[in-house]
Amino acid sequence: MLSERLMRVRPDVARAGLARRHADAETLAAFDAWLALDAERRAVATRYDALASAHQRRSPPAPVAPPAPVAPPAPVAPPAPVAPPAPVAPPAPVASPMPSPMPSPANGISAPATPDAAGAGYADRVIHAGPTGAPSAGFVGATSAAGDERAALAEARRAMAAIEARMRPLALRLPNLPDARVPDGADARANVELRRWGELPVFPFTPLSHEELGVRLGILDMTRATRLAGPRFPLLMGVGARLARALAALMLDLHHACGYVEVAPPHLLRAATLEGTSHLPRHQDDLFAVPRDGLYLSPTAEAQLVALHAGETLPERALPLAYTAHTPAFRRESSTGNAQSHGLIRQRQFDKVEIVRVATPEGADAAFETLLADAEAVLQRLALPYRVVMLCAGDLPFSAQRTYDLEVWMAGQPAADGGAGSDVPRGRYVEVASISDCGPFQARRLNMRYQPTGAAATRYPHTLNASALAIGRTLAALLENNQRADGSVALPDALAPYLAERELPPPPAPPPQGEGGS
Repeated sequence: MLSERLMRVRPDVARAGLARRHADAETLAAFDAWLALDAERRAVATRYDALASAHQRRSPPAPVAPPAPVAPPAPVAPPAPVAPPAPVAPPAPVASPMPSPMPSPANGISAPATPDAAGAGYADRVIHAGPTGAPSAGFVGATSAAGDERAALAEARRAMAAIEARMRPLALRLPNLPDARVPDGADARANVELRRWGELPVFPFTPLSHEELGVRLGILDMTRATRLAGPRFPLLMGVGARLARALAALMLDLHHACGYVEVAPPHLLRAATLEGTSHLPRHQDDLFAVPRDGLYLSPTAEAQLVALHAGETLPERALPLAYTAHTPAFRRESSTGNAQSHGLIRQRQFDKVEIVRVATPEGADAAFETLLADAEAVLQRLALPYRVVMLCAGDLPFSAQRTYDLEVWMAGQPAADGGAGSDVPRGRYVEVASISDCGPFQARRLNMRYQPTGAAATRYPHTLNASALAIGRTLAALLENNQRADGSVALPDALAPYLAERELPPPPAPPPQGEGGS
């Protein structure tokens, strides 16, 4: 969520950032509506403050009981003189009984009131009584005015709450603003390639796509997957399934060695979690929902890992936090079928290893470079050539203020027109990882803060995330880049501790047919 102070005090800066993103008319209208409601809320808040101040001045002070009078000390009697001994008198006659002079309840005189009973209603008499003990006319008027003020205060509070309830959905629809280092541009054509790593494979034959290879090797069965769940779901079999598991284990071990804490999170999430990570309401149509239980299937482990400390205030000494998880991701992927939606490239369910860091604003750049290096390390360990691309402002993810993509070379994919693959018959770069700095955008939505050492005020941390890596696309790149003319596929040495096979053998030759073609 954008800073309310920024939008209120510098709406020009926010508007310029939205323009750099090439925000659509609906987003700009939401921003204008938020500004209008904010002005209305501030007017109501000013009225509320004036009413509260007047009410406080008009309210009578609390009564102060007068101090109890201090009794004077009793006089000390002088000592009596010593009299000479009196003569012994003869015994007096016994007098007849006399009635007691002390009053009693039987005589109709009540006992003194207890202190509690005597003090009951004292404060009421002090506050509400006039000189004669009856309510004064001035008090009656003050009571009426105070009642009107209390009603007005309550109404102002209700008005502010109603306005704020309308403001939040508008703020949730506003994307993060681009970092100043992000290049301008409307779409992927304006993205900037930063560097490349690795040598592109060269084949003496036309390389096949991973889908063709997978079917021939018997490790990928998209036909049965469609029968089970519908189009664009994967089904890996045999060594293909074990290869996917080996890739995930390698990635998790690499990240664990770099200090990431491994997490096995739930795969069904509440709406509040996805709202906090900005997947809702923006990507509502791309999520799989379970309406009966109010849950959604996770679109990425970024959501679980970033929201792990939602609503918490962390000590600064705990930062940076580093988490990793291997989870399935579920997305509806409503785009129409094309070359990028075949095989394992764009699926509605796919496995991915995610890494996340939570850092102070001052440590965010270092955290970004760490995520980038850790994602690149996986590709380098697997000897997969790739390039690093800085996304332009118009191509940024909704919650990101800066994003780099890692695009792996896939030798069997149709070459993009005019792209880097134009020198070879087939081949192009395909995104396999995305590294994003979201600044305090997600932390605000999640109400996640940290307490700086020695400071009273809390701050919002930066949240950063990266895919490291998408399992299906990594597997697809291995198949396409390491294929041989006989149909076999070599496997990188890095997988040896996780998978016994050092290669995927070629498919068996079809049995020879008889002379009759039977």
